[in-house]
Amino acid sequence: MILNSINKNKTISMRFDVEKRIFFTKKLYELKSVTLVQRAYRSEYKNKKCPTKATILNLSRKFDRTGSLLDLPPKPKNERETRIEARIRLKILFTEDPSLSIRKASVDVGISYSLCRDILLKDLRLKPYKYQSAHQLLPLDYEKRVILGLNGG
Repeated sequence: MILNSINKNKTISMRFDVEKRIFFTKKLYELKSVTLVQRAYRSEYKNKKCPTKATILNLSRKFDRTGSLLDLPPKPKNERETRIEARIRLKILFTEDPSLSIRKASVDVGISYSLCRDILLKDLRLKPYKYQSAHQLLPLDYEKRVILGLNGG
């Protein structure tokens, strides 16, 4: 059975079942030519769509490397130690100095700016903004603002 899927480049990539993968690998070791493997595939399966040279060679390399032609399930993503250490150091840095910029914090911790921003937003739930200082408006300021507005700025 052939499973077709469309990848990002809008080309159709073909996924072959285990029976056909075994066929490719056996024939490549037997005939030692990718072109002959493609011809044997066409005659065996009467199929116009045969695997590309890259597909056959990749399957052969995969068999040599792993001893299997099956697709391995993806490994579960574990949180990397560097991220955990960076989170702890960032938490300490920002409790000591909340006005510290993300760029300076990333340099201090030794991680990229984007990773630092991710940790602050997602892990520590901190918002990347600084308080803006403003002075208190006095009664005299009201008259000045009205005059400024009337003069057009």
